[in-house]
Parts: sequence; C-alpha cells; structure tokens
Amino acid sequence: MIKVIITDEMYKNAYYHAMTDKMLYGEHNRSKYATEKDRIKGSLGEEIVSKYFNVPLANTKDYDIIINGKTYEIKSRGLNIDSIKPFYEFSLYYNNQNCDYYIFVIVHNSFKYGWIVGKCSREFFRNHYTEKDFRESKVYSIAISQLQEMN
Repeated sequence: MIKVIITDEMYKNAYYHAMTDKMLYGEHNRSKYATEKDRIKGSLGEEIVSKYFNVPLANTKDYDIIINGKTYEIKSRGLNIDSIKPFYEFSLYYNNQNCDYYIFVIVHNSFKYGWIVGKCSREFFRNHYTEKDFRESKVYSIAISQLQEMN
C-alpha cells in the first residue's frame, strides 16, 4: 500500500472537480445515497493517484488516468481508522466502464491522507467480483486481498 498525504491544493482541486461533476452530470450514475462528502472522496482518490504518479487526469466517462499507455478507472472509499484489513471490500455500482484497469484508493475521512491500495484488470474484476444487494441496488464487490500491488 502506498500512503499519500493530501495537500490543500489536492483538496481544492478535488472539491472543484466534485462540484463541477455534480453540476454537469447530476447524480453522475451514482447511488442516490451519495453525499457531497462521497463525491469529494472520489475526487480525492483521483488526485492522490494523479499526484503520486505525476500524470494528469483524463476525466472521461470510462477512465480517469493513463499510466504507461494503460487506462485506469480510480475507485475510492472512505475509512475512519488507520488500520486497513485485507478483507475490506470496494464496491462498484456499475462495472461497464471501458478501462484496462481499476485502481482502488482509501481516503481517510479526515481528508488528510489516503492509500493507493491496489489494482486489478477490468477482466479480473468481472471474473472475481461478488454481487451483493446494497440498499435498493446491486453492487459489485472485491476484497483488498484480491488486488495486485501498484508499482
């Protein structure tokens, strides 16, 4: 896992991106339960990866970033504690984005730091996710223990 400190600039960029997306796309294919804080978490996950790998965000509907010619969709979740367990899961509301890989990021709910937890190919995700009922919809979940380390 790669820990990244969130700077004021990263937070400002994430906040702007989250609010711009909300204005442009409304719910943006998100759960109706998504809050402003959830939107900012997602955008902070993108900022964390962009800053760590020193590459700009692509901001397309299918992927967020390109690293070494491969497209990556960044998925983020929050956490209140500093202890990340291998059985913790990431859940996606949809898995039909046209990307090569998913990168998974945990953003501490203080918005002070986060971790790039791992990655998996879109094909691996589609072959290994667990479908679950969450509130009034289906989600597709994968455990941290199933992910590859980022390098």
